[in-house]
Amino acid sequence: MNSSPHTNAISTVHIRLGWILILLALVAYTLPWLVAPSSSLSPGAYDLAEWMSLHPAARYVQPPLLPSLLLRLPLACLGLIIAFAPMGLAGWARGLVVLVLGMALLPPIEFFTLYRNDPNYQQQFGLALFVLIGGVISLSRFLSQWRLPLAAGLAGIATAASLIGLKESLTLFQELTHITTTGAGIVLFTLTNTLLCIGMLWIYLRQTKTG
Repeated sequence: MNSSPHTNAISTVHIRLGWILILLALVAYTLPWLVAPSSSLSPGAYDLAEWMSLHPAARYVQPPLLPSLLLRLPLACLGLIIAFAPMGLAGWARGLVVLVLGMALLPPIEFFTLYRNDPNYQQQFGLALFVLIGGVISLSRFLSQWRLPLAAGLAGIATAASLIGLKESLTLFQELTHITTTGAGIVLFTLTNTLLCIGMLWIYLRQTKTG
């Protein structure tokens, strides 16, 4: 457990519930977010982001590849939630989780050799860097009293980004005349992140009143 008084005020039950929600969110990120029966497509969030990066219209919006960014950002937020939230993890364990999720966001090795100007790869590299830098910042002891509101804000950003990203993706899929429906992944993902956001804010406000 973290030694700060704010962390010690969080019960084991709250920590376990938090981990359950985070693990469910990670699973939901891989489940189908869109289902297109006519073309046998049922991509999860990461695969959907790759699909959107290939759509010609997505490369000419401002900023470029916005749907892909919105679909990848929630995974980055989950990594930083684990880093910032007082979840009973030692600093080295939080750093390891952030490192793994940061590496998962990295572009293929070709980015570092042949395709450094590819905007899709640049976006992936930028998000990976964002997670790694955020993970380093999270190790600071000066942030102890702000961990819960920061993590709650990240959960809120993940929820908003996922919903807007799905909306943008639906629009682009419809332009390709694909009949699509919403998959179970986005429903579970937004639900778990909303609960994380509300729960962490509730604990923080209760701590503030009693502290």
